[in-house]
Amino acid sequence: MGSASYGQSYAVLADGSAVSIKGGVTKNISFSNSTALNDAIAITNGSYSNNFCVARANGAMHCGTGESLNPTASYTPAGSAKAIISLSTKNIGGGVCALLADKTVACGDSSGLSAQNTGTSQPIIQMSCFRDDGCCGVTDNGAIQCWGENITPTQGPSAKALLVTGADLNQCAVYDNGKAYCWGAAWEGQTGGSPEQSNPITPVPLTDAVTGAAGGQFHNCWVHTNGSVSCSGNGGGTSNGAGGGSSTPTKIRDSAGTQLSNIIAVNGGRGAACGVAKTGELYCWGDAGGQAEKAVKINLGGKTVRMPQDCK
Repeated sequence: MGSASYGQSYAVLADGSAVSIKGGVTKNISFSNSTALNDAIAITNGSYSNNFCVARANGAMHCGTGESLNPTASYTPAGSAKAIISLSTKNIGGGVCALLADKTVACGDSSGLSAQNTGTSQPIIQMSCFRDDGCCGVTDNGAIQCWGENITPTQGPSAKALLVTGADLNQCAVYDNGKAYCWGAAWEGQTGGSPEQSNPITPVPLTDAVTGAAGGQFHNCWVHTNGSVSCSGNGGGTSNGAGGGSSTPTKIRDSAGTQLSNIIAVNGGRGAACGVAKTGELYCWGDAGGQAEKAVKINLGGKTVRMPQDCK
C-alpha cells in the first residue's frame, strides 16, 4: 500500500505509479529526469523527513526526496532471489531495510543495501522498522524476531504472529488469535491503554478482532475483521488527529460521522494515516487527510491503490 511520515502519506497505485498525499491532495512521484514511474511495488519514507525509497518490479530500489526520485538505483538485485518485495525505513528516514524474495533482510540507506543479521536462521516473511536503528520481523513459524536497537518480546501469547509494525518508540504485532499486542513507549496512549512494557506483553484493549495494524509517531491504528479501523494516541499534539483524537482506541469516521468499513490495510507516520478499502479506494486522516481525525476519501483520478500482497 505505502507508508506515511512527516504529515503526509505515500501510496503505490495499481498501475505501478505512486503518489504523496497531504491535506487530501495527491502529487505524482516521478524520476528527477522527468521519466514516469510505472512499475512501483512498494514505497517507504521516514517519520521526520520527506526522504523516501521505492521498490520496483525488477527488484531494485530507488530513493528520493519529496516527489522526486533518483533515476540511478540504490540497489540492484543479484538475481531474482535477492529482489526486494517490501521496504521499511528506520533512523528517522536516514536508513532503510528491505525484505528480499529469499526471505532474508538487507539494510542500508540511499547509497546501497547489504545483508542484515536478524539474529535468527528462520526465514523472515514480514518486517517493520521504527524510529531508531531497530526492526522486528515475523518468521515463517509465527515468531517475532527483533534486531538492532530493539528488544524481542519473550513473554507473549502462544498464538502465531501474522505481522509486526513499528512506530516511533513502540511496536505492535497482530496474532492469529485476532488480538494485537504492543510493547515499548505508551505515554501518549499509542498502545491503546496498554501499559508501557516489553515483557510480558499484554493485548491492546480492542472490542473487535484485529487483522492489520500500522504505527505512527505517537499513535497506532488497527484494522478489524469487520473492516473498521481503531486508532489511539496523542489526541491532539503532533498526531493531529491521526490517532483518532483520543488516547484510547477510537473508531475512525468520515466527516459525515460514518464509520469506516471495508478497510483491509492501514499505514501510519508522523501525524498522518491512511486506509485502503477492498475496492482500492484510499481514505486518509490526520495531516494526510487534512480534517484531523475525520477520514477523507482521496481523489486518485480514477485509479486504485495497489493491493498489499497479503490482502489479495
